[in-house]
Amino acid sequence: MALWEKCQQLTGPHLEELMKLYGAHFPIEVRHYLAQWIENQPWNSVNPEDAGQYPQAFQFYEGLLQALRDIQMRKSDDFITRTQLEGLYIHMKLFYASKPLELVKFVQNCLYKENELVEKMFRMSNGGEKVAGPGQQGPEKEIQRKLDNLKQLSDNIRISLNQLLQQNETLNLLYNELAKQRNSQNPQSAEEGARIRKLETHWSVEQDTMKKKLEEVSTKCRTILDEIGQAQQKVLDDVLEDLKTKQKHYKNEEGFQTKKLNQIQQ
Repeated sequence: MALWEKCQQLTGPHLEELMKLYGAHFPIEVRHYLAQWIENQPWNSVNPEDAGQYPQAFQFYEGLLQALRDIQMRKSDDFITRTQLEGLYIHMKLFYASKPLELVKFVQNCLYKENELVEKMFRMSNGGEKVAGPGQQGPEKEIQRKLDNLKQLSDNIRISLNQLLQQNETLNLLYNELAKQRNSQNPQSAEEGARIRKLETHWSVEQDTMKKKLEEVSTKCRTILDEIGQAQQKVLDDVLEDLKTKQKHYKNEEGFQTKKLNQIQQ
């Protein structure tokens, strides 16, 4: 199984650590789309601390951009995916154009960290999963299920927020590139005009995508608030029921002891 496939099975703290690796500097979508290509490259053949290896690092930079272009061509029938890949291409091209050594260093570190996280998960799995004890019945299991659901919702919201940050960075880069093209536009150049129109279309699509993601995050936040309210109510109901049971038990016990004491006194 490929490393990225294993990474997609991470959960809880391991998933959180994985998400922290990626961001505006390297969108996780790039890692996803180029999973096989990234894992097949000899990244460790370059020492990112050696400025003399800039040409070799630049080859990796160019290769990554070409890989994005190749996937974009294969996804030509999927408008949304094609547009997203175009945004990722522009983002990576602008971000690492003058610093390919940083690109190599980042990918080396990510692959190392991903392997480390996968190994941790494997060790935990071999250690056996914790199972509920005999006393954890009915209400406790339902509460635990709600807590697990809340954790999953929280992870999803965190991922969505990271995607929004990446989307915002892409929009900023697109805006700067569009402003640059407009300022340098040759009124007689049809090619420049077409390039600007393409950037404007891409800008509009990215804005719409970001609005949809904001709506999704808003919906997820409302859902998690509802889940929290339900979990709190369930805990309160169970605590009150437990108190009532104990109170009834104590009253019965007290009545029994009083009756027995009266018998002895007689």
